[in-house]
Amino acid sequence: MAGPESLLSQLGRVITATYGLTRPGSPLETFVIGDRGLLTLHADHWAEGRDLSRPGEAMVLLREEDDDTLVSLYYPDALIENLERHDPRRGLCEENLRDFAVFVEELDHLLVLADASANGRQVAAVELELHANVTVVLTADLFHARSLGLRRLPEEESRALRTALLDCGDYEGEESSGWRQRYLDARRAAWRFLDRLFETPRGERHALLQRFSGAPLPEKLALCAA
Repeated sequence: MAGPESLLSQLGRVITATYGLTRPGSPLETFVIGDRGLLTLHADHWAEGRDLSRPGEAMVLLREEDDDTLVSLYYPDALIENLERHDPRRGLCEENLRDFAVFVEELDHLLVLADASANGRQVAAVELELHANVTVVLTADLFHARSLGLRRLPEEESRALRTALLDCGDYEGEESSGWRQRYLDARRAAWRFLDRLFETPRGERHALLQRFSGAPLPEKLALCAA
């Protein structure tokens, strides 16, 4: 008898269904590494001035091996332990909101990259951030509503949750001003798209989300225009 569905698997199913993404050929769990896996696979490697063998922020990592490009989804042990203690499926709160957002963001990056690879298209870094910001808000809204026994959150509560997710931090800790600007641009564009989405009749939202996800970056940005 199968056990309960993991948070990773559940989120993967929700995200791929929302956007009509092509799922990776292997179970999502096979891509995940923790602190020890990071040390094993990426010892003495650096990216954007960061020692990849040292635990830090969650991230998607690509590496070349035997002429193949392999991907890993790194989640710090501490993040996973916190989400196990404060399961987002039981509700979002101060203790788990940030880690849930990070968990979703990096999983979204992996799924978008896998879909792009399967469909032979390139994805810009700012596009990954924009897509993930939209996904984080939508999944948080869904999970929090379900934990309260609601089909959807009241508009005021939904907007407060979006503010908590997208209006936090100014990225001063990022390695370069270029990275900070990328994050800020993606966040602002996500706000505009979400406004458009929530103003769209419910029966048309799924089609809009799939159009947004599959569009090249210029069209994505046009969909985010005020």
